[in-house]
Amino acid sequence: MNLLTLDSRSMRGQTTVPQQLTIQDDPKTLRDLHSLCGSINWVSPLIGITTEDLAPLFNLLHGNGGMDSPCALMPEARHTITKVQEALSSHQAHRIKPSLPLQFVILDSYPGQISIHVPKHRLFNRYCAFNLMPKLIQSRTPLKALMVFTDGSGASHKSVMTWMDHKTQKWESDVQILEGSPQIAELAAVVRAFEKFKDKPFNPVIDTAYIAGIAMRAEHALLKEVSKFTPN
Repeated sequence: MNLLTLDSRSMRGQTTVPQQLTIQDDPKTLRDLHSLCGSINWVSPLIGITTEDLAPLFNLLHGNGGMDSPCALMPEARHTITKVQEALSSHQAHRIKPSLPLQFVILDSYPGQISIHVPKHRLFNRYCAFNLMPKLIQSRTPLKALMVFTDGSGASHKSVMTWMDHKTQKWESDVQILEGSPQIAELAAVVRAFEKFKDKPFNPVIDTAYIAGIAMRAEHALLKEVSKFTPN
């Protein structure tokens, strides 16, 4: 049984395409059948052939006959060999380098529901971790858009955001009183900015590195409601 016969034309990028796969589909003796079943059993996990699929063929190995005794294939066993042949002809072998990132891109206009099902193969279980990541919308380069300034005060407990209305050319502001640290006050202002200008691009101007870091990572964060923690 020749599983793969490769030449230089079969290597395309990271995919190995099999060439002229052949199976000894008419074993004459029990020895031939043993050899065929051993080869199929080795490659079956790679081509999606299950133990149940191979049962009609493997059942012929049972018996007390000698290794050189004649072997006759039943129709079910021949069907199994044909199924293996078709699977070998349609599958491809892929190489993976764990240090390189793997990205699968789906257009954001896709209207359906997306779920992840990792293939049950040791290659994926050992090297790959699949995470669904939406398209990036934040930009590290300032946009030609509205500038929104945020700040927070621990002394006055003011949470402030301010911006210039391009239509009226006047400065607008949103000030709220919020108990807590200056970081909490400014974070609340940043949240209000994203809520107010959620339908158009804007540049948040944040003067606290800690809050800026949170804002940059928020796009792909998994958030949940938590109660406010007050130390004893």
